[in-house]
Amino acid sequence: MIFVLGIVAVVRTEKRGSLQAIKSANLLTLLLVMKICGLIVAVTGGPSSKFTGILYVPIFLAALFYSLPGSVLAGASAASFILLFTLPGTSFAVKDQEGALTLAGVFLLVSLIAGIFSQRLTYAARQATRRAQAQQQRAAEFEWFMDTSVMMESLQSLETMLSAALLRLQELIPCDTAAVFLRDYEGLEMQLVEYSSNCGEKPVKFLLTHEEQEPLRLAGYTVASWSDSTASAQEMGAFCDIVPGARSVMAATLRTLDDVFGAIIVTAKEPGAFTERHRELLLQFARHVVYPIQRIRLQALSVTDILTGLNNQRAFRGRIKDEVKRSQRYGHPLSLILLDLDHFKRVNDTLGHPAGDAILSQVGAMLRRRSRGSDFVARYGGEEMAVLCPETRPEEALILAERIREAIAGRTFTLPDGGKHHITVSLGIASLPANGSGESMLVEAADQALYAAKSRGRDQVQIAGSPARLVAKQR
Repeated sequence: MIFVLGIVAVVRTEKRGSLQAIKSANLLTLLLVMKICGLIVAVTGGPSSKFTGILYVPIFLAALFYSLPGSVLAGASAASFILLFTLPGTSFAVKDQEGALTLAGVFLLVSLIAGIFSQRLTYAARQATRRAQAQQQRAAEFEWFMDTSVMMESLQSLETMLSAALLRLQELIPCDTAAVFLRDYEGLEMQLVEYSSNCGEKPVKFLLTHEEQEPLRLAGYTVASWSDSTASAQEMGAFCDIVPGARSVMAATLRTLDDVFGAIIVTAKEPGAFTERHRELLLQFARHVVYPIQRIRLQALSVTDILTGLNNQRAFRGRIKDEVKRSQRYGHPLSLILLDLDHFKRVNDTLGHPAGDAILSQVGAMLRRRSRGSDFVARYGGEEMAVLCPETRPEEALILAERIREAIAGRTFTLPDGGKHHITVSLGIASLPANGSGESMLVEAADQALYAAKSRGRDQVQIAGSPARLVAKQR
């Protein structure tokens, strides 16, 4: 009967997979071994046979490989052979039936004890394996964070660093999209500065208002998922709208000791995609990325004019030295445009310094938009600004300068009180090698050209050393 049950077990489990079928086949082999051992005991005297001990072998093998159920089954099989000797009227019946029953009970008890002991050992072994796997996983994660930190410290551009960091994050956490939002130093809103997507979906929300940030600021993190579109807006508010089709969202704040200045948000299309461990990893990643972001932003702040968003004079001095050396080494042209806002002192005196600051800020934004990618735009001092143009001849710089002049002259500037104001600029151009051979000569020539533009009526462009190249707005 036990043998038949073993065959049935094999047939039923062969369809479940090769590993389960192998285990069932091994169990059937043990039952066959048990039957053979039982036959040996039967032909050598039954319960009084000196070979009775061999019946323990399949029991302990079953306990070793199959824990409690297998060992009990093997013990029951052994006991069944012994019980055969207690059946009256058979050729192999024995007189000492009480001894046979006792021996059968011993087999059952031994199999039960062996099974329990094996089960405890198996449980302990599994726990040890899980702990070892967890330690290996933590070690791999630690190595990942160390490598990522080294990578982030080696990059000097915020966009490049965040792009590489988000790609690394998608290796650690199974997400479809990862995005970073940062707040500027004076504003309250967080703007999308970088994202990474491996599913083709792009963020459609680029701004988080102060009110939308509040739940995240209070908790430090948030995790949510939903299976239908109607629940998403209520569960996650602003975060569910960042990436279309997202059904799982996880976010963590970027914070210093006293300030929350950004957030990292990851999304997935599958509901329930993120676990508690994923949340821990995202929080840890957020802590690791804070310092590199702050380092790069502070470095940028040290060379950036806060009011206009342009490079400051310190950055300009360093850049012009490099460009002059490059121009001299390779013989390539280099042009410098200096521009000054006309009658700007009158603006400050009549409209107030806040109005003047607003105009400077808007002019700075216009210069960033109108300049080329290779140009270096800086606030030179006060209302004076500079555009350094590598690989640019005087006539090419003249075209750019005239475009800037026309754009500013045609612009209506908005003041803090809602008022409107128009302003013009005067521009001077100098170039290497036409106007000298060094940094100081280039700046001096551009400054003289600017002075000439102002003295000739303002709202015009003047090229150094070329009075005939004067370009003025016709009134």
